[in-house]
Amino acid sequence: KMQGSQQQDCGKKRKKPEYVYGNYPFYYGYRVGKTLEEDPRVSVFKREWIENRDCLDIGCNEGHVTIALAVKFCCKSMVGVDIDSKLIYKARCNLQHEVEALEKEEKSKEDERKQGGEQKNSGKTPSTDSEEAAVVQKAAIGLELSERVTFKTQNYLDVYCKPGTYDTILCLSISKWIHLNWGDEGLLKFFAKVFKELRPGGRLVLEPQPWESYSKKRRVSEVTRKNFQRIKLRPDNFPSILTEKIGFKFYEEISSELPSDKSGFRRPLFVYHK
Repeated sequence: KMQGSQQQDCGKKRKKPEYVYGNYPFYYGYRVGKTLEEDPRVSVFKREWIENRDCLDIGCNEGHVTIALAVKFCCKSMVGVDIDSKLIYKARCNLQHEVEALEKEEKSKEDERKQGGEQKNSGKTPSTDSEEAAVVQKAAIGLELSERVTFKTQNYLDVYCKPGTYDTILCLSISKWIHLNWGDEGLLKFFAKVFKELRPGGRLVLEPQPWESYSKKRRVSEVTRKNFQRIKLRPDNFPSILTEKIGFKFYEEISSELPSDKSGFRRPLFVYHK
């Protein structure tokens, strides 16, 4: 039986949620559309940025990109963090689904191999050998995936991390929300923290939102409204800030390599090298 207050809550009209931190559910899926199996940004990542590396995805949302990179490039470790506990719960569910899918795929291939064992590889081509090897490797990744990929609910700015912890840090479409919620000072603190936590030779993969998009979201809270009026730094200033003030050696833009995308969300994508 429900208490009186609970009954009253059920009778109230639900208020549309305001995503103060840009924590939209299934944001990556919304961006790329349901027809694309893989987020197009994953295709421009270089293997050496992820393979056998310790990686961090800040503002990971439901973990789709986080998991895709871990599976495709076999990272040493991948930590996804988000300020929204509901998104982290979904990310953990998505991780479990991926593990189960990879294990199921390997079991299916193993059954096929057993059935064809008596033929002693007759009719097999080198290409089918390599395809099977890829599937076996993919399944092996699945068995370890839950150990190598972790998701945590946290405000990245508030959590201490030992310097030189990561090789690669992702900051995809979250700089605007850090900027609006914590102002110029908070954004500079964020960039400095990322730099400190990267190992020498590490890299920051940054996808900043354009300044024009800030005004559309400035009223999501009183804090963002006030910060918007005070902000002096602009996304166009980020390259000089990150290289001259923060200390990154150089940067490159990789968004030109992105496949054509009709969703309208294509943004510049940069890699800053420490």
